[in-house]
Amino acid sequence: MERAEVAEARKRIHVLIVGAGCFGLSTAYHLLVDNESSTDLGAQGTAPWYKVTIIDASDVLPAPDAASTDLNKIVRTSYSDGWYTRFAKEAIAKWKEGTICGKDTYHESGVLVLGLRYQSTEGPDQGLTTPYADAALRNDREINARIEEFPMPGMARRALPQGVIGGHLFDEGAAYLNRDGGWASASKAMEAMLGNVKRLGGEILTGCKLSGISPQADGTSTVNLENGEVIHADMVVLTTGAWTPLVVGGIPHLENVLKDRLVATGQVVATLRPSPFYQQQLREAPVLLDWQSGFYMFPPNEEGVIKIAIHAEGHTFAPGSSQDDSSGSNPSNLVDRISRPRTVRTHGEDDGTRVPRHILQRIHAKLEGAYPELGKVALETTRLCWYTESPDENWFIDQVPGHPTLFIATGGSGHAFKFLPVIGRLVKERIEGRLRPEDAVKFSLGREFGARFRSRLGEPVALDEGTLWGPKEFNIARVTEQSV
Repeated sequence: MERAEVAEARKRIHVLIVGAGCFGLSTAYHLLVDNESSTDLGAQGTAPWYKVTIIDASDVLPAPDAASTDLNKIVRTSYSDGWYTRFAKEAIAKWKEGTICGKDTYHESGVLVLGLRYQSTEGPDQGLTTPYADAALRNDREINARIEEFPMPGMARRALPQGVIGGHLFDEGAAYLNRDGGWASASKAMEAMLGNVKRLGGEILTGCKLSGISPQADGTSTVNLENGEVIHADMVVLTTGAWTPLVVGGIPHLENVLKDRLVATGQVVATLRPSPFYQQQLREAPVLLDWQSGFYMFPPNEEGVIKIAIHAEGHTFAPGSSQDDSSGSNPSNLVDRISRPRTVRTHGEDDGTRVPRHILQRIHAKLEGAYPELGKVALETTRLCWYTESPDENWFIDQVPGHPTLFIATGGSGHAFKFLPVIGRLVKERIEGRLRPEDAVKFSLGREFGARFRSRLGEPVALDEGTLWGPKEFNIARVTEQSV
């Protein structure tokens, strides 16, 4: 049977996906790829045929200020929750295949996890660790990951390329190297995924700013845009990332469901470009991940750029949060007290890339602790990478209560990108009612938030715009400091 005949024989469902980030593109891919996977009605005669439209507020895709539009992202199985460890193993297999997220976008450099407790010959265990790091090591062992353990301080230097001098960061505890991981070229992977969605027949509409979603009596939904345009769809999936807390205000019931369950936080990222000598020296280095501080860094990419960052408490940005009407009695001010991204799209190329000074200094101190020579290299760029946080760091993949054809997939909490090749499959399974019951509970909107090991310590703090620096201010301050 020809493709067109199969499409006619199967139930046609128009799915509108709002947001072309990690969740959105992966969902679109998995909906569309099954349209192509079989033309045999005996195999898929009961499966729907999906027409997929993606809209995004950005005029350019991948959106330049999206969390997924980045130099690189860590790909690791090292999780305190074994569910994510196993799912990451599955994702890594797909990264290696290269068919979904592009060839050569995954780099298996290994991930060196620092800061674990070590056994002292003079008494009890020494050094600090986090329950997260301990559990991550246990889970990596359970999946038979290729790990090499360094049980004493200083031993982790053995994981570095020959000739590379590691600083005092390697002396602060035990460590282990997981060779079944590394990093992904994030922007390139998103471009590849976008290309696959288009190839499979997905329609992409840019510059579409959402103003609201209205469920219809016939079970469909009407999506309203700020320019007055209306889009009708059988099903809508919200994958709006860090903008979600703002977006849900136009959707009945969802705002109340997500209250206190979702917040946008910015995490500091910076880059530097060392000399060709150091680029070559560090080319084969593993990703460094220090669970004690949240500091992490990558080996140089193809252009010789090194990204450094910190996975920490993060910052919120709510322009109206300092207004006198803190009681919320003035409804017109409520939207201004919702944290939202502060990026190049909202504040321009210069101001939109500035970051909190003290966090940048903290990251740089860790860089010097890892590789002292790199501490002498000027920073090239800075930015805030905006997460969509849930209280337990689990995602939200669920139907919106009271709206059987409205779904949401968000709450990446800073760790969703590594699952780009597979995360959309979970969304598709939830849409079709096939998600495993235990997974449906794990990602439900109404779940209870119990105690678990969080990957970050502390609570988000409000962004103080008076303390923001870019690379220029930081580099000038460093020169001044060194000349005194």
